[in-house]
Amino acid sequence: WSNQEGAPSREEDERDPPPIIEENWADWTSPARFKGVHDHWCDPVFFNKDNFRYQKSNHDPGTWSVDGIALSLAWDVWGTDSLTTSDGGRSFCKDGFRLEGEDLPAWWLELFTQ
Repeated sequence: WSNQEGAPSREEDERDPPPIIEENWADWTSPARFKGVHDHWCDPVFFNKDNFRYQKSNHDPGTWSVDGIALSLAWDVWGTDSLTTSDGGRSFCKDGFRLEGEDLPAWWLELFTQ
């Protein structure tokens, strides 16, 4: 860590969150769209098949993965959430956090029929 002019100090580096990679879900081919309801927000959430990225409409992105009936969301800034489905990937929930699918593409539903 440097105290040289122009270089970030340790305190500045720890205070500032990591940069968010700007993505535009509207450029994604056939995204899976969900209505997201959380204790702290309610917003659409879009999932991209090609690079396993997702984001809310306000560009709060992360990386997603599926393991059986579990959907893991690794937010770029907020940590990780793991939700489960009981209806073949059409909706997910855990501890008050819900995702409800809206006209889901076939590629998404196929993830939960294998």
